[in-house]
Amino acid sequence: MASPYRINLPAYEGPLDLLLDLIRKQEMDIHNIPIAKVTEHPAYDQFWSEQALDQIPAGPVVLDDPRILLPPKPEVYNTIEGMIGHFKLIIDGIKVPPGEVYSYTEGGNGELGFYIVSDGTGRPYKCRVRPPCFCIVSALPVLIKDKPIADIVPTFDMMNMIGGECDR
Repeated sequence: MASPYRINLPAYEGPLDLLLDLIRKQEMDIHNIPIAKVTEHPAYDQFWSEQALDQIPAGPVVLDDPRILLPPKPEVYNTIEGMIGHFKLIIDGIKVPPGEVYSYTEGGNGELGFYIVSDGTGRPYKCRVRPPCFCIVSALPVLIKDKPIADIVPTFDMMNMIGGECDR
């Protein structure tokens, strides 16, 4: 399958995978190639607009359930029902069934995971966050074992570890 990205250079215009193949065959130094403007293929943009965005139905995106959704601010400030609904939802939380779940999303440095255990109340019984740097930093003892002290700083620096997220 051809690359959906196109390269525009003074000496070359075409798909990215073909350019990389030419570089490999001619044994070119990739650092000597001028920086190119990478443009997406028009068919790629057309796919997202026609196939994905057009299939989203019209209407509100948020669930209209007062047990989950906070009331609008004017209603909170001007009616007693809105203020009570806001207060109850903030104080009591959203009631979820008892159980446990692990969910994740892709972060800048890797997988950002959340482990939540519910006892059926509006507050989680247990909530743990697994930061992306957890796996990276767990390899640090193996990487610096029997190495000179001067190698610790560059080894730690190349890991791109975020200090605020690795507090365990």
